[in-house]
Amino acid sequence: FQSFWSTLAVMNTLINHGYRTIVRCCRRQIIRNLRWTSCNNVNFIMLHIHMILTLGLQVESITPAIVVDRNKLDANISRMQALANRHGVDLHPHVKTHKSIEIAKRQITCGAKGLTVATVEEALIFAKATELQDASNEALSITVSRPIVSVWKLKRLFEAARSGVYFRIVVDSFEGYDALLSAANMSKIEGVALFVKINVGLNRCGYSQGDMDLKRLVNRIEDEGVFHLMGMLSHAGHSYACSNATEAEAIAQQELQIMTQIKDDLGMPDLIISVGATPTLLTQKDFYGIQEIRPGNYVFLDLLPVNMGVAPFDDVALSVLATIISENEHYFIVDAGSKVLSSDKGAHGTDSGQQGYGVAFPAGSLGNAGMIVERLSEEHGFLRKCTNTKLPLSMLGIGIGKQVQIIPNHSCPVANLGNEYLVTDGHYDKVVDVW
Repeated sequence: FQSFWSTLAVMNTLINHGYRTIVRCCRRQIIRNLRWTSCNNVNFIMLHIHMILTLGLQVESITPAIVVDRNKLDANISRMQALANRHGVDLHPHVKTHKSIEIAKRQITCGAKGLTVATVEEALIFAKATELQDASNEALSITVSRPIVSVWKLKRLFEAARSGVYFRIVVDSFEGYDALLSAANMSKIEGVALFVKINVGLNRCGYSQGDMDLKRLVNRIEDEGVFHLMGMLSHAGHSYACSNATEAEAIAQQELQIMTQIKDDLGMPDLIISVGATPTLLTQKDFYGIQEIRPGNYVFLDLLPVNMGVAPFDDVALSVLATIISENEHYFIVDAGSKVLSSDKGAHGTDSGQQGYGVAFPAGSLGNAGMIVERLSEEHGFLRKCTNTKLPLSMLGIGIGKQVQIIPNHSCPVANLGNEYLVTDGHYDKVVDVW
């Protein structure tokens, strides 16, 4: 900022561009860099600063937006870490749920032993975040839980490994293992930690119990000695289709039985058993034989675990803020559609018995007068004009121009569709940070 006029132009641009730019630029740059000693019209500039700061603290006119309640988020992080500590298992949370360096840092600071990701790109981004290494008391472990069969992708991973960060790779085929060998040879690297993926019922990736190729692959890994076979990894994602906590607990027990039996059959008692799905871990009673857990959804939660009965509604930390822009006889129409809420009715393509695509509440009144998000267009959501209260909707502050908070069916794809989180400390209309 070289002069009064350039400063004023920047301020007006910020105001015209709205909230996101204001939060990121105004408070961190304008206040830090402005020097007014030679400016005669201080009052005029101060008026603009007041406008900017006021806009920077409100959430009006910025919908749709993804809002995260920091208090609930931190409580969820602490609760899962306490569960891990209580049962003597290491927590390696799946950060594909939030894709946030700040949230990952909070998880590590709370006691997580490492991170889990789905893609190579995620792994590389989190590996570059030096603040995560600073938060960890030991080398940062990043597990890529989806099998990788591309030599080029594996080579990128191996070349990104450095002091303070190491990757753990999942394999479930000879083709994948051959790609690992090629990439390791090209990168001149040995000793990378491997996990063999086990299918425990989701029928997505992994060897099923009794598959002879599992034993053959394990023998080959051990005989060739290029990699360190660390353990077996599973994901009971089919638990998201459960209708109650009892069903989820049964899947957790079945998963543990399968994993321990395979470990016994292989005759390798030192292999780590790594499991991970929020519904099963929130209902699991027996952790004997498990060394590591990798839940992801627990940081935010959503309607899936709530309707299943494994988590209370009040623990849900993520919502979508939307504005009612129109109405008709049947619906209120909001400015949040499938491009924000996603069309997901359940994880892994399961319907999970959801009635719609989320539940909407008057902003600031979560849990009261919920309306089903019955239909979605790309940029519009249809809220059925029916609530769980007998009060007229007008008395609840619901109408055109009013805001609602939508609890989604599945928070993971919603987080992926957004560019940032508006972080609050319990008051939806007071943003304390942007992540």
